[in-house]
Amino acid sequence: MITRKLATIAAILGGIAAVAIMYIALQHNPQCEFECDGAIDWSHLLMYGGVAFLQVFAFVICLALFVKAIKNL
Repeated sequence: MITRKLATIAAILGGIAAVAIMYIALQHNPQCEFECDGAIDWSHLLMYGGVAFLQVFAFVICLALFVKAIKNL
């Protein structure tokens, strides 16, 4: 069972990953994919952040459930 504490920890770690990925994407932007002439393409940038958030969130939840299942054996 997913507790509120586990979901909060997973969301915080997912948010950190999303911010880090978006920052890296803006810093390494050689072809003006995310930012060009001072205008930021938020739809493209937020897609990268959202994918990073979901990956980390799902990984943390699955890892915690796996550890809990192993302990119950």
